[in-house]
Amino acid sequence: MEKFLSHTDFTNGYRIKYPAAWRKQSLAPTATGFFSSLEGPADMFSDNVNVLVDQAEVTLDEYVINQIAMMTAAGSTLKLTKRTETRAAGLPAITLEFSGQLGPVMKEGQVVTLPMRWMQVYVLKDKRMYCVTYTAEPKSYDKYLGQVKEMVDSLELN
Repeated sequence: MEKFLSHTDFTNGYRIKYPAAWRKQSLAPTATGFFSSLEGPADMFSDNVNVLVDQAEVTLDEYVINQIAMMTAAGSTLKLTKRTETRAAGLPAITLEFSGQLGPVMKEGQVVTLPMRWMQVYVLKDKRMYCVTYTAEPKSYDKYLGQVKEMVDSLELN
Protein backbone atom coordinates (compact mmCIF):
# COMPACT_ATOMS: atom_id res chain seq x y z
CA MET A 1 0.00 0.00 0.00
CA GLU A 2 1.34 3.38 -1.07
CA LYS A 3 2.11 5.86 1.69
CA PHE A 4 0.53 9.30 1.25
CA LEU A 5 1.44 12.67 2.73
CA SER A 6 -0.99 15.54 3.27
CA HIS A 7 -0.69 19.01 1.73
CA THR A 8 -2.81 21.84 3.13
CA ASP A 9 -3.15 25.13 1.28
CA PHE A 10 -4.67 27.51 3.83
CA THR A 11 -4.67 30.46 1.43
CA ASN A 12 -6.66 28.66 -1.27
CA GLY A 13 -8.76 26.57 1.09
CA TYR A 14 -7.99 22.94 0.32
CA ARG A 15 -6.22 19.83 1.54
CA ILE A 16 -5.10 16.94 -0.63
CA LYS A 17 -3.05 13.79 -0.07
CA TYR A 18 -0.25 12.83 -2.45
CA PRO A 19 2.14 9.87 -2.80
CA ALA A 20 5.06 10.19 -0.38
CA ALA A 21 7.50 9.30 -3.18
CA TRP A 22 6.35 12.28 -5.26
CA ARG A 23 7.94 15.74 -5.08
CA LYS A 24 5.73 18.69 -4.09
CA GLN A 25 6.38 22.10 -5.66
CA SER A 26 4.64 25.46 -5.48
CA LEU A 27 4.01 26.57 -9.08
CA ALA A 28 2.24 29.88 -8.40
CA PRO A 29 0.28 31.46 -5.54
CA THR A 30 -2.78 29.51 -6.70
CA ALA A 31 -1.13 26.33 -8.02
CA THR A 32 0.76 23.41 -6.50
CA GLY A 33 2.28 20.49 -8.39
CA PHE A 34 3.07 16.94 -7.31
CA PHE A 35 5.63 15.14 -9.51
CA SER A 36 6.54 11.47 -9.90
CA SER A 37 10.16 10.44 -10.26
CA LEU A 38 11.62 10.00 -13.74
CA GLU A 39 11.72 6.32 -14.70
CA GLY A 40 15.25 6.35 -16.07
CA PRO A 41 17.61 8.37 -18.27
CA ALA A 42 15.37 8.08 -21.33
CA ASP A 43 12.32 9.39 -19.44
CA MET A 44 11.84 13.04 -20.38
CA PHE A 45 8.64 13.79 -18.49
CA SER A 46 7.72 13.62 -14.83
CA ASP A 47 4.08 12.52 -14.69
CA ASN A 48 2.28 14.89 -12.35
CA VAL A 49 -0.82 16.22 -10.66
CA ASN A 50 -1.44 19.94 -10.33
CA VAL A 51 -4.05 21.67 -8.20
CA LEU A 52 -5.08 25.08 -9.51
CA VAL A 53 -7.53 27.40 -7.80
CA ASP A 54 -9.31 30.10 -9.82
CA GLN A 55 -12.00 32.66 -9.04
CA ALA A 56 -15.21 31.79 -10.89
CA GLU A 57 -18.24 34.02 -11.35
CA VAL A 58 -20.00 31.36 -13.46
CA THR A 59 -21.49 27.91 -12.91
CA LEU A 60 -19.40 24.74 -12.93
CA ASP A 61 -20.78 23.75 -16.34
CA GLU A 62 -20.16 27.21 -17.87
CA TYR A 63 -16.58 27.20 -16.59
CA VAL A 64 -15.89 23.73 -17.99
CA ILE A 65 -17.43 24.57 -21.38
CA ASN A 66 -15.14 27.61 -21.57
CA GLN A 67 -12.09 25.51 -20.61
CA ILE A 68 -12.89 22.92 -23.29
CA ALA A 69 -13.22 25.66 -25.90
CA MET A 70 -9.87 27.18 -24.92
CA MET A 71 -8.03 23.86 -24.82
CA THR A 72 -9.37 22.58 -28.13
CA ALA A 73 -9.04 25.91 -29.98
CA ALA A 74 -7.95 25.97 -33.62
CA GLY A 75 -4.43 24.65 -34.01
CA SER A 76 -4.39 22.75 -30.72
CA THR A 77 -3.59 19.05 -30.79
CA LEU A 78 -5.78 18.39 -27.73
CA LYS A 79 -8.78 16.19 -28.26
CA LEU A 80 -11.49 15.75 -25.64
CA THR A 81 -11.95 11.99 -25.23
CA LYS A 82 -14.36 11.83 -22.29
CA ARG A 83 -16.56 14.03 -20.09
CA THR A 84 -18.09 12.61 -16.90
CA GLU A 85 -20.39 14.11 -14.26
CA THR A 86 -18.99 13.02 -10.90
CA ARG A 87 -18.36 14.20 -7.34
CA ALA A 88 -15.26 15.54 -5.59
CA ALA A 89 -14.96 16.83 -2.04
CA GLY A 90 -18.62 15.89 -1.59
CA LEU A 91 -19.74 18.33 -4.31
CA PRO A 92 -20.82 17.99 -7.95
CA ALA A 93 -17.79 17.81 -10.22
CA ILE A 94 -16.93 17.31 -13.86
CA THR A 95 -14.09 15.11 -15.08
CA LEU A 96 -12.56 15.67 -18.51
CA GLU A 97 -10.05 13.47 -20.30
CA PHE A 98 -7.88 14.69 -23.18
CA SER A 99 -5.14 13.35 -25.40
CA GLY A 100 -2.71 15.31 -27.54
CA GLN A 101 0.83 16.56 -27.90
CA LEU A 102 2.97 18.47 -25.41
CA GLY A 103 5.74 20.58 -26.77
CA PRO A 104 7.83 21.48 -28.43
CA VAL A 105 10.54 20.22 -26.05
CA MET A 106 14.23 19.43 -26.54
CA LYS A 107 15.16 15.74 -26.77
CA GLU A 108 18.72 14.70 -27.63
CA GLY A 109 19.35 18.10 -29.20
CA GLN A 110 16.21 18.06 -31.33
CA VAL A 111 12.89 19.81 -30.94
CA VAL A 112 10.08 17.24 -30.58
CA THR A 113 6.54 16.97 -29.29
CA LEU A 114 5.53 14.36 -26.73
CA PRO A 115 2.23 12.45 -26.80
CA MET A 116 0.31 13.04 -23.56
CA ARG A 117 -2.91 12.23 -21.76
CA TRP A 118 -4.67 14.52 -19.30
CA MET A 119 -7.44 14.09 -16.79
CA GLN A 120 -8.97 17.15 -15.14
CA VAL A 121 -11.45 17.22 -12.28
CA TYR A 122 -13.31 20.50 -11.75
CA VAL A 123 -15.24 21.32 -8.59
CA LEU A 124 -16.74 24.68 -7.57
CA LYS A 125 -17.18 25.96 -4.02
CA ASP A 126 -17.93 29.51 -2.93
CA LYS A 127 -16.92 31.07 -6.28
CA ARG A 128 -13.61 29.20 -6.24
CA MET A 129 -12.95 26.69 -9.00
CA TYR A 130 -10.63 23.87 -8.00
CA CYS A 131 -9.04 22.04 -10.92
CA VAL A 132 -7.01 18.88 -10.28
CA THR A 133 -5.08 18.00 -13.44
CA TYR A 134 -3.23 14.73 -14.05
CA THR A 135 -0.71 14.82 -16.92
CA ALA A 136 1.12 11.70 -18.06
CA GLU A 137 2.70 10.04 -21.03
CA PRO A 138 0.32 7.44 -22.52
CA LYS A 139 2.67 4.58 -21.54
CA SER A 140 2.54 5.50 -17.84
CA TYR A 141 -0.99 6.96 -17.59
CA ASP A 142 -2.56 3.79 -16.17
CA LYS A 143 0.44 3.17 -13.89
CA TYR A 144 -0.37 6.22 -11.76
CA LEU A 145 -4.14 6.42 -12.30
CA GLY A 146 -4.99 4.61 -9.05
CA GLN A 147 -2.81 7.00 -7.03
CA VAL A 148 -4.33 9.98 -8.82
CA LYS A 149 -7.84 8.78 -8.03
CA GLU A 150 -6.83 8.46 -4.36
CA MET A 151 -5.57 12.04 -4.51
CA VAL A 152 -8.85 13.29 -5.97
CA ASP A 153 -10.83 11.25 -3.42
CA SER A 154 -8.81 12.84 -0.61
CA LEU A 155 -9.57 16.42 -1.70
CA GLU A 156 -11.15 18.49 1.07
CA LEU A 157 -12.37 22.06 0.54
CA ASN A 158 -12.67 24.58 3.37
